[in-house]
Amino acid sequence: MAERLRVYKVDEIPRENQLHEGRMTRYSIRTQNAQIVFADIKPQPLDQQGNHRKSHDHPHPMLLIVVKGTMRMEIEGQEYDIGPGELMDVPAFAMHRGYALGETPVSLIEIFSPVRHDYIH
Repeated sequence: MAERLRVYKVDEIPRENQLHEGRMTRYSIRTQNAQIVFADIKPQPLDQQGNHRKSHDHPHPMLLIVVKGTMRMEIEGQEYDIGPGELMDVPAFAMHRGYALGETPVSLIEIFSPVRHDYIH
């Protein structure tokens, strides 16, 4: 008989809670070939938005899905505002950064394939 597959409880997946000056909480689950990251981001005060985190890149594409709020993404010098139910494919090695735009916290999902080896619990 085949080994039983594991069922994960989302509430039991380890969280990182002190990212980006304490504004971001994220958690992740992965398979051998793909990874999904869930994140919640608190917005900065309106007069300080955008003044954080330097641009970075990943060696693989990232599919970004916004579930709640509006995310401002700066990718290769261009700005994109992504709202609930919208998604975008951020190319591999594209320099980018993002933040919660406005006063509403953002909930988002990032999908990577293959997995990010810099972020594995």
